[in-house]
Amino acid sequence: MAQTPPFYERTRESLVLIQGTRRGTGFIVARDNNTYYALTAGHVVRDGRFQVRTEAGRETVSVQEVLPIPGVDLALIQFTSNRDYRPLELSTRNAETVVVTNQVFVLGYSEGSDTPQIPGGGVTSRDRPTSGSGTGIFYSVNTAGGMSGSPVLTDRGQVVGIHIGLPTANNFGEAIPIEKYFELAPQVFTQAARRNLAERQFEQAIASLETVRRVFKEDQPETMMILAYSYFGLGDTSRARQEAGRISSTNANASLLLAAIDYIEGNYPRAIENATRAADFDRANLGGYAFSILGLSQIATQSNDSARNSIQNASGILREDAFVYLANSCFKHKVLLDNDRARSDFINADRLSGQRVTNPFLAVISPKLQETARACLPPNIGNGSDGNILPNRPYKLNEPINLSISVVTLAVSNDSRLVAVGLLDGSVSVYDVRTRGKVASFSGQSSSIISSLAFSPNGQDIAVALSNGQLKVFNVQSGVEKYGYANVGDFPKVSLATMADYFL
Repeated sequence: MAQTPPFYERTRESLVLIQGTRRGTGFIVARDNNTYYALTAGHVVRDGRFQVRTEAGRETVSVQEVLPIPGVDLALIQFTSNRDYRPLELSTRNAETVVVTNQVFVLGYSEGSDTPQIPGGGVTSRDRPTSGSGTGIFYSVNTAGGMSGSPVLTDRGQVVGIHIGLPTANNFGEAIPIEKYFELAPQVFTQAARRNLAERQFEQAIASLETVRRVFKEDQPETMMILAYSYFGLGDTSRARQEAGRISSTNANASLLLAAIDYIEGNYPRAIENATRAADFDRANLGGYAFSILGLSQIATQSNDSARNSIQNASGILREDAFVYLANSCFKHKVLLDNDRARSDFINADRLSGQRVTNPFLAVISPKLQETARACLPPNIGNGSDGNILPNRPYKLNEPINLSISVVTLAVSNDSRLVAVGLLDGSVSVYDVRTRGKVASFSGQSSSIISSLAFSPNGQDIAVALSNGQLKVFNVQSGVEKYGYANVGDFPKVSLATMADYFL
């Protein structure tokens, strides 16, 4: 009678018995808190009708999911338990190091027995095609039905393969090398995360990929990329930037996401840098969005000639897209001052705004990009108005300006929704173009004459330049002075570009 190897008791504790339409063996390979993963042959659990019982504790566990591993006859069984089970030790050696004549053992449940058997034998060949796809290890071991999915162990009790079949006519059993598990199992979770991302199930995508990190100790570029877009989808731009930043120097999608975040947050110089890199990496697939972000950021920094080229490039790559149409509309409104053509693009953007974006990564960032791009346009651009701030027809404010005091300067916000009027008495009034009501009033700022006004790029602050060389910045809503600068110069002029310098 063959002697039982010394590691038998230790290794059997990691086994699971699979009973259902087929009988088979599995073994625990990973743990994540109270979630366990058992590896087995794919054909054992293919129909989904089975129960799993652990060897240690003899517990029938609650199976959460069966995860087929693509390309090979392997599957992971995910189950939960409050008990403490130990994963089996996996060999880190390549199967090629398993030499012919080396002894191996197959540890599993044969038909009719609830006690694990561990027959041994010699390796007869390796690197031959197996019935489970790929090349594998062949051995002369007297196995029996029910042992499919069993671990194939070295004489030190380490797993080098997964037993997938009965001996052939030549009495040869066969196993898939354990490195196939290391290579392919993380893809199961990555593919699930991709599906979650496409379905906007961002929390599930993050959970799948965090499992890859904890269980498999892997951090591939695709993992970081899907995580970054998932965090963006949840509104966590800080985590999104962190994940994307780790791979943006070599990854087009990561560079595009950073460009989108920068544009949305108003950091236009950095948006230009990241969008340029994204377009250089993948012009064909991402160029439509990369060049649109680039063009909109160039419009914001008054680089109009560059913006023209970028918007043309975007339209040449991806025309029928809501965000690309909005970028075109913004360019025609802001740069060409052609509101008829801007309105036409805006209407096309509205037509496509509910259309599904096929690229799952673009689909995540498109809604927020559209929202930000719309702020570039006047609120009435799509309703038949010419889009001007003050229409040609008589325009009356709800609270008239005191015309007994001369108007010395005025400014319009970047989104064309606010107008500020500076009067000779040193007061400033801010009006909402849509409601025609006064939003704020700053009076008695100085005995000096107001020389110019400018809104910040986001319209939340306003700069007041005075003839005595002072420059003051106020919050529009609260009227609180945020900054004050002295000795700026005689009769300083401030502009949107100047304001961008203060706030970026």
